[in-house]
Order: sequence, then C-alpha cells, then structure tokens
Amino acid sequence: MLRKIRETPEITATSVRKFDGVFEGEIDKIGVNCRFDIELVTGKKFEYKSYGATSISSISSSDAFFRQHLSYLEDAKSLDLMVYEFDKLKFSDRDKIVKQFRKM
Repeated sequence: MLRKIRETPEITATSVRKFDGVFEGEIDKIGVNCRFDIELVTGKKFEYKSYGATSISSISSSDAFFRQHLSYLEDAKSLDLMVYEFDKLKFSDRDKIVKQFRKM
C-alpha cells in the first residue's frame, strides 16, 4: 500500500482526510466494520487490495467482499470517487479482476 501511495500524485500530506476510515451512518447495516484505506479531502476513497490468485478468484463468491463493496457504493456520490487498487506484483491480470467484479 505504501508503494501505491507514493505512486499516486493526488495523495499528499494535505490531501488526506482519513486513513483506515469507517463508513458513517446507515451503512453499518450492510456490513459491520467496513473500512476504506484512504479518504481524500475531495471525498475520493481508495481501497488497496494485496490479493493473490486464490483471493482474486473468490471475489464474486465472497459475502464479506460483497458487503464491503455495497458499503462503498452506498457511500459514493460518484463512481469517480471510488478507487480499488490491486497490487500488480501479486496479481497482474486486470481482466480476471474485472470478470470477478462483473460476476459479483
């Protein structure tokens, strides 16, 4: 995650509102303890995933991942404010990740 933070120019000391933040309000009813990794002052949220092949292949069948994703969607004012970053050093096949999200 630190590598990705360093590689993302919009993440700076003055642009970060929260690290490891919890969703507020009614969202807790969807998933308990759903957290995002970074929220910027603009409202943009980043979620970093360090998944290998096994975890990637279970995204579409994971109830916990589904609930977390619903929390993100519920909270998002725009999909442009929601960023999932998968560690390409652990899994670099973007098409398989997209396929799992579509199956979800």
